[in-house]
Amino acid sequence: MDFALEPDENKYLKGSILMIQNLAGNLALVTSREPLKVSFEQVMKSFFDQLNMDPNMKQDMMQTVTADNLDLGCALIKKAVVEKAVEEVRQD
Repeated sequence: MDFALEPDENKYLKGSILMIQNLAGNLALVTSREPLKVSFEQVMKSFFDQLNMDPNMKQDMMQTVTADNLDLGCALIKKAVVEKAVEEVRQD
């Protein structure tokens, strides 16, 4: 939709918010996924190193826990980034 000649400011604001939600959310996912995965793996490794377990079992558990929690962590980051971006758009 082209907003160049749109007289209704609310439509312009709604379009801006939808655009910034999509852009900010996807950018947050792309930039945070790998660092979050590395961080999860480091924390899990240090935790499982304290346990007396088979190294293969530790590796499997570390990968499983990381995979199970990575999507949740990314969703929380995306939500926070989108909320902040929408707040910024509404202030301007």
